[in-house]
Amino acid sequence: MKIWMKNFFATEAAKLRDMTIKEKCQYIWEYYKLQIIIFLIALTIIIVSIVSTSDETYLYGAWFGPPVTQDQMYRLGSLLSAIAYEDDQVVAVTSYLSTGDMELDMALSSRFFAMIQAGFIDMFIASDEALISYAEMGAFVPIHYLLEEAYAINPALHSELYQRTHTITFMDWDEIYQTETVGISLAGSPMLAELGIPSDDLYLAVIIRSENLDRVVAALEALLP
Repeated sequence: MKIWMKNFFATEAAKLRDMTIKEKCQYIWEYYKLQIIIFLIALTIIIVSIVSTSDETYLYGAWFGPPVTQDQMYRLGSLLSAIAYEDDQVVAVTSYLSTGDMELDMALSSRFFAMIQAGFIDMFIASDEALISYAEMGAFVPIHYLLEEAYAINPALHSELYQRTHTITFMDWDEIYQTETVGISLAGSPMLAELGIPSDDLYLAVIIRSENLDRVVAALEALLP
């Protein structure tokens, strides 16, 4: 899928390269008008539904780890909600793993990317493979920002997080290999063990538009031994 996307964008970029701005706009509108309209309508609906509940959500996590049930996600969010300052605020964790239903998967994917654009997703909890996949898209905050926030809040926790940092190597859109430290290992998490969720290959990263680093630090403190 990624190779197809890269080839597609490369072909389209080649077509647009020698066009004027007006010609580019005309070309894009002529060939992608329906897709643009459908995307804008879907994006509007998704953002409106998200904004309507955003005041109640203290922290939001996207799950790309091992297969889980809705009940496990609900219970994880409930346990993490103890870190919220207000009683009526919650931590929500939603699984975006493939369901096998194409329409549902497309709806989940649209919601996920709309929420990223709107800055509503904070935590990305995933396997190493998923972490690499989204790192290729530039989805994460450099981990040193999270470590700096942790040090300001709890120096002892900073030391624990530093030992748990996870470095990955991936190929970016320009097909150049990059090595970055983007995640924190959740291995041995008592909370995840209580829920029956394996954590040996599970990492937490921060989504690029998140403004809640302090809350992510609090979540990590609750998750780790």
